[in-house]
Amino acid sequence: MEVLLVGPSRSGKTVLLSRLKSMCEFEGKKHRRKRSWMGSPRSKPLGTTPLNPGETCGIDFKELSYKGGNLRVREVGYPMRDCWHDFYETCSILIFVIDISDRYQIAPASSWLFDAVYHKDMQKKPIIVVLNKIDLPYLVSS
Repeated sequence: MEVLLVGPSRSGKTVLLSRLKSMCEFEGKKHRRKRSWMGSPRSKPLGTTPLNPGETCGIDFKELSYKGGNLRVREVGYPMRDCWHDFYETCSILIFVIDISDRYQIAPASSWLFDAVYHKDMQKKPIIVVLNKIDLPYLVSS
């Protein structure tokens, strides 16, 4: 399954992709490992990622396996926003990430999301909207 991951700059796309990868790797190891009578503690917290991975300037591609299924995730960075629509035809699912703690990001991100929703190549395809950084204390109030 082809997944397209897009969103504004610094919205958390790279961190989300890293955490998905960590979760899939952990799940795979959990099913392959024999459990001892003491259990099997993890050596590091699930989803541990760098705090500031930097901006994706191009395209990052990761292949993930989860419970026998394969996901091919293509993260297309914000600097390539004008090309996002070029990937709509080949994707099965769109994940759109928005940093809702950044009030200046919400309005343009909403516009880009609507562009994706109404694009001819996205008709009848699922779109997941991730409202990221909801746990930050300076969250924009409604």
